[in-house]
Amino acid sequence: MAMTTETQSDEFAEVLKYINWSFALVFLIEMILKHLALGFKRYWSSGWNQFDAFVVLASIVDFFMDLFAQSLTNAVRVGPQLARVFRVLRVSRLLKLVKKFDGLLEILNTLSFSLPFLLNVGALLFLVYFIFSILGVFLFEDITKGTLITSKYNFTTFSEALVVLFVASTGENWQVIMFDTASPDECVDGGTSCTTPAIAYVFWIVYIVICQFIMLNLFILIILQQFEEYQLSDSSPVKEFNKKYDDDFRDVWEKQSKIHGGQKIHEN
Repeated sequence: MAMTTETQSDEFAEVLKYINWSFALVFLIEMILKHLALGFKRYWSSGWNQFDAFVVLASIVDFFMDLFAQSLTNAVRVGPQLARVFRVLRVSRLLKLVKKFDGLLEILNTLSFSLPFLLNVGALLFLVYFIFSILGVFLFEDITKGTLITSKYNFTTFSEALVVLFVASTGENWQVIMFDTASPDECVDGGTSCTTPAIAYVFWIVYIVICQFIMLNLFILIILQQFEEYQLSDSSPVKEFNKKYDDDFRDVWEKQSKIHGGQKIHEN
């Protein structure tokens, strides 16, 4: 996908297409060999194998859409758009490399451990958006024109205020919006004095400090704390299990669950 250009020749496009088909064939052979080695149940019991199967199936669909591109375009109006979606799924092949690198797996495990806490912080962040959107409508709803404030980008309604605050929380020209609310070019009554500059400055400075400094650092703090607890600490449960019991657990589980294809331990 990264090698595709607008002015590429037909021969270059053909080479890229055959390379893509070659990768799809390699992944298909890998999936078939894993099925033969592990069996159907053991193969599909692994989350990584399920992801590999998704990549293979997406590659197969992509292959047939490339092969019958013209006929699909004529038969289905959304043919080109659907083809682009499956081409984008080629990026998922890169994720197959994640399981080969222990460092990346540690980061993914850290994110999975942090997810419940991140959801709580995300809910708190949404509450901040909600409160400041209501305040923004109350304070700046009469502003109709400014450097960035327009008829579609303003504080007239709650939803529009929420969009403005979300964009501002990314750091995108938030100071320009602050100056628009402190010294507007036009208000509903046709004047330019429908707000108090001091209130606008306090509103935006407090909002930016909370969103860009406190909340963002809180997200980072949670991830770092989970990483330190589960990956760096010698007493972490993950490391303790891997050091002492991982190999023994695998051996015992393999022996006792062989009759059930690795799904559960034999009852006797």
